[in-house]
Amino acid sequence: MSRVTGQRICIIGWSSLGKSTLAAKLGKKYDIPVVHLDQLKHLPTGNWVARSQEEFEALQMQEVLKEKWVMDGNYTRTMPLRFERATPLFISG
Repeated sequence: MSRVTGQRICIIGWSSLGKSTLAAKLGKKYDIPVVHLDQLKHLPTGNWVARSQEEFEALQMQEVLKEKWVMDGNYTRTMPLRFERATPLFISG
């Protein structure tokens, strides 16, 4: 990929297809902060303990409102939050 058309990139797709890897590469190449939704959804305990839906949505909204980001993850219930501000959208699979 030689060009990114925007600075809010949303990546969705099947599990284990490389969304996080693609996000990390795009973030590095274009100097855009990377947001992994799994890290927002779960408490930082290492045990995959989920936050409440309200807390997850609030954390996600804080990131979505930023000027630029590469965000990976599905979480269909909150896709409209991301899609409204995303510039390009990559769907893997």
